[in-house]
Amino acid sequence: MKLVSFCGTPEIMLPVTKLYDNVLAIEGGIVETCNARIAGTTLSSLLSEYRELRRGYLPQNIMVPTLENEIIGLEHKTWRALQRSGRDLLPFLAKDCCMLFPGGTIFSAASSPSLEEILLSPDMKPWTSYTLDAIRVLDLGKDSKAVCYVVEAKRKEDVYNALITSIWRKGTTHGGDWELVLHQQTPT
Repeated sequence: MKLVSFCGTPEIMLPVTKLYDNVLAIEGGIVETCNARIAGTTLSSLLSEYRELRRGYLPQNIMVPTLENEIIGLEHKTWRALQRSGRDLLPFLAKDCCMLFPGGTIFSAASSPSLEEILLSPDMKPWTSYTLDAIRVLDLGKDSKAVCYVVEAKRKEDVYNALITSIWRKGTTHGGDWELVLHQQTPT
């Protein structure tokens, strides 16, 4: 068993039984790790190293949080939101967000029905689980990033596999936070 910091918050330590590409299996459940830093095998050594980091000393086995990890973490948060409801995804979306789905369906604020109407619809069924693989973050400039990956998402027995591309922009509507401006799915 290893201990890691969770999403760049060294104060929150979680026991890890399996480490996958950007995903940790924690006590039987799947939890994202936007910033997986394997720092040691005991909580006390991790906290000690974090205290040193806070004093300006960077131990060799702690990595500085990266923008890439932040974007991957946001993508995980959107999938986790969709495990609860479409409503929970709304805070992540830019006002001009556009989503492109299989079959030539495009939803936005201007579409009919609108993206918000689709997400709030009683027909919107939450995902029961998901896994992301082969994740790549691409730099599109100072204030925008693209993330590409393969997803396997499940709703009960139904399995959905797709190639995903999302574009995140440093916020204009969320007080400077990152916002999802484009999301595209290609089934595989």
